[in-house]
Amino acid sequence: MTQPRVVAPRLPTPHTPSGGHKSGLLPDDVVADQVRRLKLFAIVSGGLWAMGLLMDSVVFSLTIGARANRTTMVIESLGVLTAALVYLYVCYSARAARSKADSIT
Repeated sequence: MTQPRVVAPRLPTPHTPSGGHKSGLLPDDVVADQVRRLKLFAIVSGGLWAMGLLMDSVVFSLTIGARANRTTMVIESLGVLTAALVYLYVCYSARAARSKADSIT
């Protein structure tokens, strides 16, 4: 007759008292790359929101006669505005790159 298997409890995860970061902060070049990617993300997302706003407000109404929904217009305008604000913050804020990257997450 075979012995039944016994499941043992796993060892507890080591706890770091320094706020959860075992290795410390990211290097400055990695943070600078993250800020550049955030700027690129703001440009691309703002462009996509603006394209959607242009399509809904102008192109669809001229080509197929569809009337744009007010809620859609507000949401797309807020998307363009938010992307523009993120871009302006990342490019022209006097704060350090590390604080720019930390404030978005």
